[in-house]
Amino acid sequence: MRLQFFGDRQDFFKWNALREELRAQDYYLIYVPMFTGLYGLREGDAGDSFLQQLGSLSERVERFLDEILSNLFREYLHQRTKIVTAGYRKSLRESYFLGVLTHVREIRNAHPGHPLLIFLDPDTGISPESGGDDGHVMEDSLRTLLEALDARDLVLIYQHRQRVTDNATDFEIRARQLARMFECWGEARTPSVVDLDARANSYLIRV
Repeated sequence: MRLQFFGDRQDFFKWNALREELRAQDYYLIYVPMFTGLYGLREGDAGDSFLQQLGSLSERVERFLDEILSNLFREYLHQRTKIVTAGYRKSLRESYFLGVLTHVREIRNAHPGHPLLIFLDPDTGISPESGGDDGHVMEDSLRTLLEALDARDLVLIYQHRQRVTDNATDFEIRARQLARMFECWGEARTPSVVDLDARANSYLIRV
């Protein structure tokens, strides 16, 4: 997501949905915000200083989650959560998601047998079939992640709907896209939707 939108009130629905998932299942959480910097920056605009400054974000992210997600989440934050605060760019997605997989391995080694919940929180969502930019989770990144997970693990993906559709119609488009991807990869997962509030312009995809 774009850095200055972190904690935006319009996105509180996703924290509520995340809390419900954590209540329903004993997950270890990996939060992947995919920070892309300030509004207006595009791939290639931000220099190394942007990536370096994100190293100080961990405390800010933890403090926000501590305050917004109640006592339930405090336990997860301090005992069962990994947060990826590296800067994200489409051109650096391979190394970025290798960092995510490092967290997966760390939790697997320390807590074998426990399911994982990976929350991908890009600015826009899954890349359209026509291509994507810094605001999207690219297909190859999603495939890399899913290949490292077990059937009991869960991935939540933030999705901003297209301007010309409602959320339900937009999810139908994404679900067909994901079904084609999963069939091609031999991935036995079925996408579902979390929170189709007609008043909102975004929702969560559950795979």
